[in-house]
Amino acid sequence: IERAAGKLAQARATQELAVAVRPGDPDLVYNLALLCREGSDLEAARRYAAHAVSLAPGVAKYRALAGALG
Repeated sequence: IERAAGKLAQARATQELAVAVRPGDPDLVYNLALLCREGSDLEAARRYAAHAVSLAPGVAKYRALAGALG
């Protein structure tokens, strides 16, 4: 909702909280990577994308994002 409303910083903060509560949930980590990429924090986006891949290496969208980010 925050992202759709254009409140990217708030959306990222909310997603960071979700990841802190459930660090082993690859979907939450992936979504955080997407928010970081959208906010031009490519270093964090790479880190979170790689973490999502490490949690669920068989998921193509996680690998694709990690590959796109380098």
